[in-house]
Amino acid sequence: MREASLQAFRQLVNSGQMGMQEQSICDHLAEHGAPLTLQEIAKVTGFGINSVSGRVHGLKKKEILQECEKRQCHLTKRIVTPVFIAGFRDV
Repeated sequence: MREASLQAFRQLVNSGQMGMQEQSICDHLAEHGAPLTLQEIAKVTGFGINSVSGRVHGLKKKEILQECEKRQCHLTKRIVTPVFIAGFRDV
């Protein structure tokens, strides 16, 4: 599944079918190299939390992003489920 997700990600990027916000979220996740929470993504991208939530949900449905083990958010201090680009990290 990871290789298929990675291929799907590359195809979306190369085809131009990924929206600007989706692309920015994926770029930041790839650059960061570790899973991020929605609040952390909102902070680094400058997008509102509602926009981030919608884009991340769509990317999870496309199997581009995956959830990983829960942890404390560095910003809110709440226990949440971060996301990462499928195939870029072992869970």
